[in-house]
Amino acid sequence: MGFKGSLRTIVSARATPDTMPNRRIQDHLGTTWDVWDVSPGDVRAGSYDRRTGDRLRVPTPESTLSVQPELENGWLCFQAANERRRYAPVPDGWFAFPDDALRRLLEIATPVVSSKDIRTKPLTAE
Repeated sequence: MGFKGSLRTIVSARATPDTMPNRRIQDHLGTTWDVWDVSPGDVRAGSYDRRTGDRLRVPTPESTLSVQPELENGWLCFQAANERRRYAPVPDGWFAFPDDALRRLLEIATPVVSSKDIRTKPLTAE
């Protein structure tokens, strides 16, 4: 638990409510990762533009999709060219964390399996 405690001592930097903070880091292998925070209201397609960081609409109960319990309070998304990971919940002040701290979060973040990668077994007649 000393790891999380040390992250809480870093000063918080806040973005405005209409922008999505995003960062870019490199891991120990030199892979570039984009990092941004996601709230359950952002899950709905078109609710934010990752390129500009603009949140395009305010989430409402009707527009919020159901998410896994551990993601209800949001998560950090780490995305490289061919991989995505999630770290939940979003740590306070994450945007101001030094790159080393974000790399540590990346290392323990949960890999995301793309729905494109999930193959269902074809139905067969019995």
